[in-house]
Amino acid sequence: MLITVIIPVYNAACYLEQSIKSVLIQPEVAEILLVEDGSTDDSLALCNRYAEEYDSVCVLQHPNGINKGAAASRNLGILNAKHEMIAFLDADDYYAANRFAFASSILESDPTVDGVYEVIGMHYENETARLEWQERHPESYESGIFTAIERTPSDELFEKYLHRGHLFFSGNALTIRKSALLRVGMYSETRVQEDIILCYKLASKCKLVAGNLETPSSFYRIHGENSSSYVGKPYEAERRDMIVWRTLWEWSIEHLDTYSQRAFMQRYVRAFLNRYKHEIWLRRNTLRIADCLDILFHHPHLILHKYFRQTIYRRH
Repeated sequence: MLITVIIPVYNAACYLEQSIKSVLIQPEVAEILLVEDGSTDDSLALCNRYAEEYDSVCVLQHPNGINKGAAASRNLGILNAKHEMIAFLDADDYYAANRFAFASSILESDPTVDGVYEVIGMHYENETARLEWQERHPESYESGIFTAIERTPSDELFEKYLHRGHLFFSGNALTIRKSALLRVGMYSETRVQEDIILCYKLASKCKLVAGNLETPSSFYRIHGENSSSYVGKPYEAERRDMIVWRTLWEWSIEHLDTYSQRAFMQRYVRAFLNRYKHEIWLRRNTLRIADCLDILFHHPHLILHKYFRQTIYRRH
């Protein structure tokens, strides 16, 4: 089985070498696409150096070398991938040895499987990052692995997380067929929680199975730039939730049945109500009205939808 690994690269010069080398040692990898995303450090020079040194490494850029974000960079890589099997890696993270041992075995033995999800471990860049992670994610800190998913039969995966929690497995620990990614429209270019959104899209339309959920297949590097990027910002988690559920709801209108559309709409409406629950009454309701009008502007037929009206008026 030949795999294309896509690495979006933005200002990651100090981490990129370890990231690329961790991919080069994987025997299943036949192509490495470094999608340089308008970096202002030496990342592009490093990418070009590896492309000159290794035939399997190719450098891609957006038109005029602009920055478009990680999701757009991954999508560019998907469209240019030569092989049906695709994996992802962030430029500041790295793969474990034998990253694809379980996934390749599953995908080769069962052509009906679209993708295999596994778990990631943590690499603490310094003591501050370690303590912050311990405070924010005590369970994963104790276990040494990070995932928000349990081993679940593929036909139950979407339904299990449709109404509660977040369906999430890291893109760094996903091995997926290119055809499956194209089927769901690839990554949504929201610049927020793109992995969570993709997880739901894939689970709703594809057959996903668990690989090795006991030991990490890759490592997430926790450092100053990512360990506390939105900690302490008022309502940032709620804002991100709003983006996730609105994006999924709008996507579901064209891709899923009415039942799933309703579930995503309900989670979106609840998310924006939760976003404003601590505001003063006037501001909260003004913003609710503005959001409702925005929804109806894009989807005016919902004004006739009884469930939509009931969800809007429900008290939280």
